[in-house]
Amino acid sequence: MGSELANAQPRLNTVDFEDLPTLQASQEKPVLVFLTADWWRYCKNVEQTSFRDPEIVKQLNEEFYVVIFDIESRKSIEFKGQEYRYKSTGLNTGVHELAEKIGMIEGVLNTPTFVVIDAAMNIVFQYGGYMDSQQILQLITAVNS
Repeated sequence: MGSELANAQPRLNTVDFEDLPTLQASQEKPVLVFLTADWWRYCKNVEQTSFRDPEIVKQLNEEFYVVIFDIESRKSIEFKGQEYRYKSTGLNTGVHELAEKIGMIEGVLNTPTFVVIDAAMNIVFQYGGYMDSQQILQLITAVNS
């Protein structure tokens, strides 16, 4: 059993948007928001590779709060004093208003999208598209410098 623990993969700690005000009051950190769609293979690839990479997990867990947010979530969320909801865009399809608010780049919402928000909840970085492990490590380094 001891060898199983020694070989255990580190787990990425994630939080919900609703947790951020309390967490930031306790310890200010940048927030990495990963906008995902559960049906999109590139999003799943990031979650199954980069977000399981021991170095990425270690740095994110120490230096960031991480929110993994499904752009099709139907949960109402309060963020910066405003309530955001799921918005239907057709039969059995839609998008969450908060995903649009923080993830739109030049009028387009891609998945995956990486968003970095500072402790004051201002967007400081957006990238719509796939990032591999090396690119994510570069992003972590850039935000922390």
